[in-house]
Amino acid sequence: MRSVLHSAFTTSLARFCIERDLPHLGFVVLDSPVVTYRQQVKNTSADPDLPDVRITSTVVDRFYEDMLAFPARL
Repeated sequence: MRSVLHSAFTTSLARFCIERDLPHLGFVVLDSPVVTYRQQVKNTSADPDLPDVRITSTVVDRFYEDMLAFPARL
């Protein structure tokens, strides 16, 4: 979850700067922020208190849709 939040903050800051003509390089480098998101996995550990992983592919789809709309500075 941390990588997705970091990516959201970083891209939001870049958009803020670009849209207001503030200093920014105009691009962001992200290293696989959604690679940890997988299909639902059943809890097979010995610890029954650990929750099941319930993250849908919607997060990944929305992330890439948002990245396609990233403003380009030409």
